[in-house]
Order: sequence, then C-alpha cells, then structure tokens
Amino acid sequence: RLIFATGPVTGQPLAGGGRNMVGGKSPLTGGFAGSEAGGFFGAELKRAGWDLVIFEGAAESPVYLWIHDDEVELRSAEHLWGRETYDVEEQIRADLGDRRIRVAQCGPAGENLVRFANVMHDATRAAGRTGLGAVMGSKKLRAIAVRGSQRPPVADMDRVQEMARWFRDNYKETSSVAFSLQGTMRTLRANNSVGGLPTRNFQQGQFEGFENITLEAANEEIIVGRDTCYGCPIRCKFIAEVKDEKYPVRREYGGPEYETAGSFGSTCGVDDIKVVAYANQLCNANGLDTIGTGVTVAFAMECYERGLIGPEDTGGLDLRFGNADAMIEMVRQIIRREGLGDLLADGTLRAAKKIGGDAINYAVQIKGQEVAMHDPRVTY
Repeated sequence: RLIFATGPVTGQPLAGGGRNMVGGKSPLTGGFAGSEAGGFFGAELKRAGWDLVIFEGAAESPVYLWIHDDEVELRSAEHLWGRETYDVEEQIRADLGDRRIRVAQCGPAGENLVRFANVMHDATRAAGRTGLGAVMGSKKLRAIAVRGSQRPPVADMDRVQEMARWFRDNYKETSSVAFSLQGTMRTLRANNSVGGLPTRNFQQGQFEGFENITLEAANEEIIVGRDTCYGCPIRCKFIAEVKDEKYPVRREYGGPEYETAGSFGSTCGVDDIKVVAYANQLCNANGLDTIGTGVTVAFAMECYERGLIGPEDTGGLDLRFGNADAMIEMVRQIIRREGLGDLLADGTLRAAKKIGGDAINYAVQIKGQEVAMHDPRVTY
C-alpha cells in the first residue's frame, strides 16, 4: 500500500496547514516508511474533501490520479512517463485546463525504481528519504493531481483563526525567526564549527571549503528569492537561479537546503554552492532524495579512493572527492540506472555487499538507509 494522508490542521490557514505525509513499505529498509512534505498539495487534497488516499496493486500502464472534489478518475500518463517533474506538473495543468491544480509525483528516478527515489510535491517540496518514489513508480502511478473547492470543517474556527493570528504576529519573537531570515542553511556554519558537518563520507566532521557552501555564499551566488508553504508566514524556502552554460539552475526547482549543501557539498568534498544547487535541481527534477543520493555518491568516492572500484567500474570517471563533474555525472547515472549508477541506485548497503571486500565499512547507513547530515558522533 501507498498512503497519502493529511493531518487535523491540514488545509487550515495557519503554519503547518500545507503538510501531508506519504507512507508505505521502504524499498531501502523493508520497514515502515513515513515521509512528510510541505507546500500546497496537502492543503488542496484536504480542500477537495479527502483525509487520505490509499493505493493498492499496480496499473498495467502509466497512469495518474485526478481528484476534483468528489470526482476521481485514473487517467493515462503515457505522455508523462520519463519527463522531469516541473514539465509533468505543467502538462497536467494544461491538459486539465486549471493553473491552480497541485501535483505530487514520482520522477524518472521513481519510474526506474531507484531505492531512494522520493515523492515530489509542487516540484520543490520533497517527501524524501525511505524510497517511496520507487513504490509509486512500481505501481506505474506517475502523479496525483488535485483541485479542491471546499473549506475543511473544524470544530472551532474562531480558535483556529486566533491561533493563526497569534503565530503571524509573534513568530518573530520565537525561534522561528531564524528560519524566516536564514532558512535551514544557517546551520551549516554552526555544524562545521563543532565538528558535526559530515565531510568526505563522514571521515571528518569539518570541511576546509565550508565557506563556499554556507548561507552567505548562497546569498551571494545563487539565491534570488524566497518561497513559503500554505498558511505559513515564515518563508524559509530559498529560490535559486544560476545562469551558467554548464550547470544552469532554474527557479522552478527551488533551492538547496542545509541537508543538500551537506550531502553534495562537504560529504562529497565539493566546495561550490553553484554545483550543489545544480545537484539539488537534478534531484528535484527527477525525484531523488538529496541526502540518500549525496551520501551514496560519497560512498562510491571513498571506495574509488581506496581501490575497491576503479575506472573500469566508473566508465572512466575519476570519482575522487572534490570532483564536481564526476559527482554530477554519477547522479545522472543513478537516475537512469546506467553503468555504476545501476549498482548505486540500490543504496550503499546493497552496493557494498556486491562490491565486497571492505566496502561495507564505508557504507554509512542504518538498516539500509543512508545517514543524514547530522553526525551522530557529535554531542550538542
């Protein structure tokens, strides 16, 4: 089963009103997987009158689910299969003639059953980790499109509105103000200072090139705007744009968070925020978890440097820490399940077992899922 579920305040005009959860069985761990996402999809699902949607079985050919209040229809997604997430979102809106439709979807990575594929919402919000995009892809369910016109009922609307007003007027006096001003990227400098910034596949906790992937570097080189989720005044999301022929970054895919700067930056030894932003775009456009992808590439880099894999395995790529071009190419190979990317698409645990030797010692994972950008050896 694949489950999209809302919460009690989803669809209400207050912070947190845009969140929903995706649940199922993780292709990485074999255990229960639950992943939240923000944005506007959850609120739209609730406004269409639905608390949750459960999918069972698999379609014979690609489909997407169209929910318009009480009208529910499975439609062909043959023309959407293989396309990037923002293009799919725009195509669905054009097909159905409504610009306000909200879409949750797996990308090409989910179609190709990459075990750390995610479920993208609005092309910029990820229900990441746990690999539920692969579950979605295995069902040949490319997307869920929703448009609602109802106001979700509540027991005490006056109290809900009072809470919303209080948060709007007071969040700047709480810890939320830091996220409003600096987003999650603010934590990179702090983590590096205490030795908790994963570096070169967790070999170190401090990165000598961290200044080039900090919030300050992002503000100077890639950030062009801010975004927020349904009902939330904080506006913690960054919008990035890079006009570069080699690694162009489009506004439509948002911008990197701290976890992404860590996974594609310090963990892979790359000290270029523009490359990090491009890697983030590749993941959002194709439905990949940025943490799982970055840590998996870093694992391959350490295996390469220790001689466990060589140029004959990488297709000639010099897969050393700090090689930004090789990192980006490996992300592309993972998405398509080509070359070494086919092996890495199953995650570090399974890849390490197939590589053999000491490779398992360099797979930084728990029960098959890669560790996030918070080094457990550091006590705060």
